[in-house]
Amino acid sequence: MSSNSDNATTLAENKVLILYILNLINNDIRQDDLFKIITSINNINYFYFKQVLTDLIDSKLVGIHTKEEDQFIRITSERKKCIYSYKRDFTRSSKIKSW
Repeated sequence: MSSNSDNATTLAENKVLILYILNLINNDIRQDDLFKIITSINNINYFYFKQVLTDLIDSKLVGIHTKEEDQFIRITSERKKCIYSYKRDFTRSSKIKSW
């Protein structure tokens, strides 16, 4: 049971990390560039990153669009307020404290 709890915590931390970074960037970013930023902060493989990002897109917290054949993402403006509710959990994360 601890493993499921740890996995859920890790998933939530990675979602919050991506939302936090997108909020800081406050502009369009290519998925690959975001992946490079995230992996410089947290040890996450590409497939898990894509799963987390897809969850955020499906939940409409992150938007995706195509520009000149590249896919770009950004935090949705109506969902930016979620950052503030997540911030409480984000600051408790040991990974975030190590920044």
